[in-house]
Amino acid sequence: MAGGSGRKRSLTRRAAAGVVVIAVVAAAAWACAARRRSAAQQLPPAPAGVVVGVPDRTVRVAAYNVYHNYRGTDRVVGELRKLDPAADFYLLSEVEPQYVKPMAEALGTPHVYYPRLGRAPDGGDAFPDTLILSKHPLYDGRPLRSSQGPVFGLWATTVVDGKKFALVVVHLWPTFGIDPRHVAYTAQMRNEQIHVILDTWRKEGSPPVIVGGDFNQPAVAGNYATMTHHWTDALASLGRDGPTFKYGLLETRIDYLLVSPEWQPVAGDVIQGKASDHRPVWADFRPARAGATTRPASPRDAK
Repeated sequence: MAGGSGRKRSLTRRAAAGVVVIAVVAAAAWACAARRRSAAQQLPPAPAGVVVGVPDRTVRVAAYNVYHNYRGTDRVVGELRKLDPAADFYLLSEVEPQYVKPMAEALGTPHVYYPRLGRAPDGGDAFPDTLILSKHPLYDGRPLRSSQGPVFGLWATTVVDGKKFALVVVHLWPTFGIDPRHVAYTAQMRNEQIHVILDTWRKEGSPPVIVGGDFNQPAVAGNYATMTHHWTDALASLGRDGPTFKYGLLETRIDYLLVSPEWQPVAGDVIQGKASDHRPVWADFRPARAGATTRPASPRDAK
């Protein structure tokens, strides 16, 4: 009996050891996979010593709230394909994860910034509802978040013809009703988000930047004044500032492309269509003036 008990204890110990080994291997595999997933969502740093500035070529940018593709991905892509030539960059909002790859492929944009943000309450992966699609390499990615609320936008840099500049896509806090307290509260939330963008820009050395997306902000009052104090409202400067959002009888302008002083808007418009409750906006940009388009890379840029 004693020998039988010993053999049983030995088998039990070996079985337990086997379970531990399996658990360790599984945990290591999960951690490795998690690192791969995380790494796949990050952008690399920009090349060291790259010149910060505006390329000599025309750069075309489009911004579009795609309304979760409720009216069909083909229709959404079709609106953006009205641009000829196609945009270099697409700054999109209200994007669901399953549509990122199909839209990137359909628009011919091999470079994507749509970072995994962690775990969602349902246990799945959490993603922003903003997306950058690009024909050019993307670097230095970071989500933008205010002290209240979820991630509202994405910051990245790109290099075109050896010139590095920044791209920002946003989807700011909406106003849903006319109660004065709600209107004031949501305006304050947008104000905080706008200042997060400004603070990020300044901390990065105020490089040439293009900011686009759904600001949920009509072209009035303090928030719009803050936006346009620092950056040019591209379509307004071109006299092409028609409504970008329609809900019932309401038509208003809340989608923008804003640029820092190094850029000169030379063309742009609102694309008319019904693939979303918003309309796409686009603009072409060139260097604003000689001597304001480049500067040496700072130590921050060379990181």
